[in-house]
Amino acid sequence: MVSSTSQVAAAPAQYDFASAADISGETFLTLLSAELQNQDPLEPMSSKDMLDQITQLNMISQLTQLNDVLADSNKQTVTDVASLIGKHVEWIDPTTGNLVSGNVTKVQRDDAGWQVVVGNQSAGINSLISVR
Repeated sequence: MVSSTSQVAAAPAQYDFASAADISGETFLTLLSAELQNQDPLEPMSSKDMLDQITQLNMISQLTQLNDVLADSNKQTVTDVASLIGKHVEWIDPTTGNLVSGNVTKVQRDDAGWQVVVGNQSAGINSLISVR
């Protein structure tokens, strides 16, 4: 007999929950079908256990959708930053206090985040005061 979800809570400390999170909805349904087919007819799965498993499936589905949305938003950020190439930008140099301006020749990412490069100077995109 396949174990129920109430027994999963007693999993040993070395259980790899990260790999369990990679289960797809299709795999989950396959496992659930196998569990239903192989359960003891004298002790069928309780409604609570069934509801717990359906809830887990919904959570996996929602987390997958959230991952997809976050991945798309990261792509959009790269696209948005890349669109600055060739644009005229302005910012205040924090060391001199002078206004710096020019056309963006490249964008790059470092530990501080996205940077625009104008000539031999660079500035974080958050420090830009004008983009034309």
